[in-house]
Amino acid sequence: MPKRYKHLNSRGSSLIMVVIGAAFLGILGALILSITYTNIELKTANNKSKKNFYTEEVAVNEVTAKLEEYSAQSMSAAHSWLVKNYQKESKDVSKRFDEYRKRYMITLSQILHGTPDENTEVADEYSITVLQNGIRSFSMDPTDDSYVNVSVYSKGAPVTSGVIVHSVDKDGNKNYESLTIKDLSITYKDKEGYETNIVTDITMDFPTPGGVDTSFAKFALISDTFIDCTSAVQVTGGVYAGNKLKDSEDGGVGDAVNPAIGGVQVSSLTGNLTIDGGGNLVATRGNISAVEYGRISISNAKVWAKNIRTLGMGDPVKLTPSINIDAITKVQDDLVMKAPNSTINLSKSYYGFSYKNKSLISGKTTSDTSSAITVNAKNANLNLAGLDRLVLFGRAFVSSSDTDETGKEANSMMDIMTGQSIAVKSDQGAYLVPKESYLKIPCNPIDQDSIQAYAVKKCSHRPGYDPVAPHLSLSMKDDIVDFTKGKAAVIHKYLDPDMPIRAIYYVQGAGDAHMVNYYWNFKNEEKANEYFEWYYNINKGEMQDKYKEYYRKDGSRYSFGFKKNWTRLTLAGDVLYQDDSTGNFYLEKGNAGDMASESAQLTAAYKSVALNLREDGDSTRSLDANPYVDKHFNLGEVKKGEQSITGTGIKSTRNHKDASIYISNQPEFHVTNNMTGLIIASGNVVVNTTEFEGLIVADGKIELSTNTALYADEKMILDLLKYCQENGNLLKDYIYGYNNSSNGSAGDDSVDYAKAISFENWRKNA
Repeated sequence: MPKRYKHLNSRGSSLIMVVIGAAFLGILGALILSITYTNIELKTANNKSKKNFYTEEVAVNEVTAKLEEYSAQSMSAAHSWLVKNYQKESKDVSKRFDEYRKRYMITLSQILHGTPDENTEVADEYSITVLQNGIRSFSMDPTDDSYVNVSVYSKGAPVTSGVIVHSVDKDGNKNYESLTIKDLSITYKDKEGYETNIVTDITMDFPTPGGVDTSFAKFALISDTFIDCTSAVQVTGGVYAGNKLKDSEDGGVGDAVNPAIGGVQVSSLTGNLTIDGGGNLVATRGNISAVEYGRISISNAKVWAKNIRTLGMGDPVKLTPSINIDAITKVQDDLVMKAPNSTINLSKSYYGFSYKNKSLISGKTTSDTSSAITVNAKNANLNLAGLDRLVLFGRAFVSSSDTDETGKEANSMMDIMTGQSIAVKSDQGAYLVPKESYLKIPCNPIDQDSIQAYAVKKCSHRPGYDPVAPHLSLSMKDDIVDFTKGKAAVIHKYLDPDMPIRAIYYVQGAGDAHMVNYYWNFKNEEKANEYFEWYYNINKGEMQDKYKEYYRKDGSRYSFGFKKNWTRLTLAGDVLYQDDSTGNFYLEKGNAGDMASESAQLTAAYKSVALNLREDGDSTRSLDANPYVDKHFNLGEVKKGEQSITGTGIKSTRNHKDASIYISNQPEFHVTNNMTGLIIASGNVVVNTTEFEGLIVADGKIELSTNTALYADEKMILDLLKYCQENGNLLKDYIYGYNNSSNGSAGDDSVDYAKAISFENWRKNA
């Protein structure tokens, strides 16, 4: 029987293979989808992390901005401390700078610590709360959907303060160059729960100025020595004059009290200088002086000067010299009218800001540390009625000498303080010891031969008697006045008990008569005021007659304009004035309170003007060692040769003239017609043109002897600087600090606090 074979159907295995293949593809697809989804999630998380990171950097930037603010506050506080504690020029500038830096670091660390008023020593910890104050764009509440947390990185329990590490020298002593905020942690969590963390150390160095200071661009004239005007000149823009000039070059108008120290001077029959400051500075380290027929008018400016003076014989017809200032005026020393027939009109504000009381300078007070107004010539017109504010921190003084005719030290070791902030010359008679019954010496004033003879008779038996200079043995307490007699018994209560009388030695006439004056020496400023009020009340007629001798008659009154209503009136000493409406005389009493703080602030601002041509710059450097032009312009390079930079394509703003740059090493550079732009000269400059737009910078004198109009053009000057930067840095050899990093804008030397802040040990998600 034949065998039958059963043939199997292959369709079932194919189905199984299809199912297996489909399952594999499904698994593979699912795997791919899973991987893709995971990758998408990872990328999403990474993007979120990046977004959080960048967002967190914004938070870091806000903290940094707050640190810059703290740095600026510390710099200001250190500067104020320096001004108050270094009233005089320090010979050791480096030591003073070290103290400045130390005070900055002390203040900064204490601000970070949360104790800004503590200024004894640096703090070693920072407060988290202080740094949190910098965050403004984010919530710091962890219950919100998104927030920022600022903390100290710590693996243990949360802490509220971190460590400040201070820089040290090689011996391990703090050198106050920098501090480091350690382990600051900033965490950002968004509303979806993504969180990013940064941990870093932040180092804060002592900030230093940036590039070139282009404050000079606001000026029309800058001289390190002297600006001399003998013609009709109009200036629009800032004006600056230094004080390096020798006395002989100042026309011989200086004297022992007001030496010729450069500045701005207008003289001759045609001298007429009109300055519209355009809101900028009209400033000098020296004096603003009108001489003989000279006329000065200043408006729309901030005026700074050492003294303001009228000098010479004056003109009784033109009533010159004359000075008219309609501006905010701040004077370090005095306003002095020394020319007969002269006129001074002041409007807006006037500050005579120097003040030092006797205790601050070891019992000695001198006129150059005290600001007043004095009229030392007759037929004068002093009009202060246009002022809103009058501030005089000082008082008039009788100038003294420190040596007698033999060259030896005399009893006179300081100027004689008076009780007046505004005075005429003969008022000093109120402080001279009069020839009354209580005067023990033969007379006062007395010639030195007579006082020597008196001293021999009085003192030859005393220990330490010096036969070469017998007058030095005289006792100012006992030998000049009998304080038990007459008015001396009353006056005694106003005087310094240790030195109630001072002597002034001087040469009279042609030099043959050597004389001595003895003056009352007051206990303090308050007693000087009280004495003058006492003296005036019993000598009103005499004092009023002296007043009338100096001020010229103007209708029914005498020409001293002083009013009753002021926005601010601050006087250290008294002022005698005549009321316009009644003609009656009144005594405005001074207030001898402490004016040292405001005086120190203004002194620092004036020093900044002299150093930087602006009121808010660094004032720690020595004035004597830092003439403005020398320190901002490289005169060594200027002196190597002349150069002109033309074809700049820059136009002046006013008349659209082609602007150029002129570098001159000549002893005398002449500004001629068609010149416009920037002039830098190592010598003198003579302006021989009817008009000039731009800036003239001279290490020497600027002579204005031609009728001319001068216009500052800040935009044009800055455009010229920018042009030179972009075309080979053409001025880098002539202007210090002028390099490609300078931004060519006014005030470019302002402190860049951001550059003093750096990050170290930056860690993400630590």
